[in-house]
Amino acid sequence: MRDYLETIAVIPSKLSKFFGDGKRIIYAFGSGFDDSFYYYQLKTLPEDTIPSPIKLTKYEFDGLKRQKWLRKREKTFTEIITENASLWEKDPNFPHRTIFTYLDEAFEKNYPTGKSVSLYVVAKISATMITQLDQFEQLEHQLENQHYSREEQVAVLYNQFVKREKE
Repeated sequence: MRDYLETIAVIPSKLSKFFGDGKRIIYAFGSGFDDSFYYYQLKTLPEDTIPSPIKLTKYEFDGLKRQKWLRKREKTFTEIITENASLWEKDPNFPHRTIFTYLDEAFEKNYPTGKSVSLYVVAKISATMITQLDQFEQLEHQLENQHYSREEQVAVLYNQFVKREKE
């Protein structure tokens, strides 16, 4: 529910339907997650708000997927930082915001969450550090045009820009 409310927070018609048409059925909603407690209460909606049905449209589905990703992204970032010490020897000041940008890029390109996202990001970080980002992007584009799966693409990219660098 928390993810759904975060997703529809900017759509008054869905909020109106969720909290109750005309008369408020739900006055507030709270949920605990990890060490946090989230509290939602409906603010005044525009008077001309017409409630819309509560159903999962593409917008809601994408929003729920995005909320799940944002939680997974933090964990993946931490894993990348801790499991790739050799990368930070090359550039200990590599910007964290760039890592988050690469993580979001992997998500937007529909790399399956998990290992393929991590490998993609590590390969792209390595290519950036060795100033071969153009070559990385060219190879990635070539693999996409040859219809390699995302798992196959990430294996080639990782082997090219991480494994070869270690050798």
